[in-house]
Amino acid sequence: MLHEFVQPKVPKDFAETLMAKKNYLIAPPYKSFSTTTPASLGIKRLNPPLDLDSHLSDVFCRQEDERYRMKLRHQVERDKLILSHEQEVLRLYGNATRLSIHQDIPLSYCSLLKDNEVYNNPIIQERTSAFINNDYTNIELGKRGKNRWNGRSFIKWLEDSNLKYKRLSCEINQRQDLEANTLYSMQRMVWIKHLPKETSSSGRIHSLLSERYLPKVEINTNFWTECEINPI
Repeated sequence: MLHEFVQPKVPKDFAETLMAKKNYLIAPPYKSFSTTTPASLGIKRLNPPLDLDSHLSDVFCRQEDERYRMKLRHQVERDKLILSHEQEVLRLYGNATRLSIHQDIPLSYCSLLKDNEVYNNPIIQERTSAFINNDYTNIELGKRGKNRWNGRSFIKWLEDSNLKYKRLSCEINQRQDLEANTLYSMQRMVWIKHLPKETSSSGRIHSLLSERYLPKVEINTNFWTECEINPI
């Protein structure tokens, strides 16, 4: 049964989402619709301190390149997770609108072809009635009529989606924090190896191991916007 087109409800504060503002960093500006640069997100390449000699300056620049690449990769991973959540919220709003007018679940032609192995048997000699009689079709048709619009169910969908992506964000934070600590430990050993021998005797080694000379990649643990936290 055909229904008139109904415009799905837009989540509140949708204009503040990453998808609408296009301030994500998942690809270079010339390959995507985003005009965001790493510098606009606070991701900058640090210059070596002026009190370092040429050898230590080269070591600092090489290590800063590694830190800069890790910062970019971490930001891309966070942006992809946020975009995935925003798209799922939009799909939930679309499904809620479809169910509110009691529209059936769309059954594509590819679903009918799936269990009939048309790719292995290009010549099908069965009757048309038997052609659509497969397990997948029966399951999908059996679901029809059972889904009814319920506001409480919609809220439950959004809560489940938020819980799922909060769990994924915690996993990303833990992994990125482990990567940052691992990189810091490796760079610290390399940095100590390249320090002059007279540094340890002069007592300057403590200052050369400070954050000014050996910075650590910081992890943004709270990167959700208000729309992703409360999309209703």
